[in-house]
Amino acid sequence: MTDLRAVANVVEETADIVRHRSHDLSWQSTFDTRDELVGILDERAAALRAGDRSSVAEVRSWFLPTGPLCEIAASSGWLPEYTELGNRLDVLCAPATTTVSSSDRPLAMVFLYVQGLLVFLGYGLTQLSKLDDTYCSVRPGDGYADCGDPGWPDRAAMTSVIGGGLLIIVTAACIGWTIARGRRSLPVSICFLAVQVLLLCVTIWMAAQFGPA
Repeated sequence: MTDLRAVANVVEETADIVRHRSHDLSWQSTFDTRDELVGILDERAAALRAGDRSSVAEVRSWFLPTGPLCEIAASSGWLPEYTELGNRLDVLCAPATTTVSSSDRPLAMVFLYVQGLLVFLGYGLTQLSKLDDTYCSVRPGDGYADCGDPGWPDRAAMTSVIGGGLLIIVTAACIGWTIARGRRSLPVSICFLAVQVLLLCVTIWMAAQFGPA
């Protein structure tokens, strides 16, 4: 979270530079006079100290390259001070980074591997369900209860392979994205593993529809 007091310090130091020097404001159109600029900087510093986070975005826009403060500093001889203040502001406003443990990515890959095993498990169970006709029959009138639709195991197998395969692809893509961004991969992998387990339960239920009706 941005330290508003530290940002206010940057704004106040900028105001002090402007207050005690002569300036050429002709290269920008945001501020008309030095007094106006000093007054606005003082107002923003006070607002920041009071906890007004909305002022941060406006202050950052002034410090952007080719922004009004950059133009004023370049034309008035205090570009080194502007650069130092702008760098401090960038550090203060930079998003917080998340520390990634050394075990995060290996565990994420392990869970991704487990997802693959669940796909094969689902496919195998759906094929075994075709043998579940001990207490049912597809031949009417032979004394056994009727079996369900014989197409259910194949539908379940297709759901397991296609759905599970797509989940693995999406999981791998999301893990790659988190690694590229320097973020934790394990929570993503765990979430998709839970979805894969749910898909396995669904395919088992689908395959079971072939059993005694």
